[in-house]
Amino acid sequence: MADLARRDLPSRLRADEDDPLRVIAHPATFESFIARAFGALGDVALHCEYSGRIACLVRQTSEFRELSDTALDGACRNKVLIRADDLLRALAELDYRRRLRDGNALLGGTV
Repeated sequence: MADLARRDLPSRLRADEDDPLRVIAHPATFESFIARAFGALGDVALHCEYSGRIACLVRQTSEFRELSDTALDGACRNKVLIRADDLLRALAELDYRRRLRDGNALLGGTV
């Protein structure tokens, strides 16, 4: 994700070597990659009960949050930090994690 944060994403407009427009693709946005990443981490977190694995998830999420806090700005930054904080809360509070899991909520922000 850190590498992705520093890159320009490709245009959704695809042309061939003669320059006529051939395809308009669904845009790949940084926000969609973040949603997928937190969705995956959230799914793992909601179903993890082993303290060693939870500690690993906390470390990874904390590192990702710290990197995002320094490397991003604006709305993207705020969304990432909110999701990271929610994930960290789920990892720290068993009751919260179970409520999220039992309510079929996903920390990635998608259903």
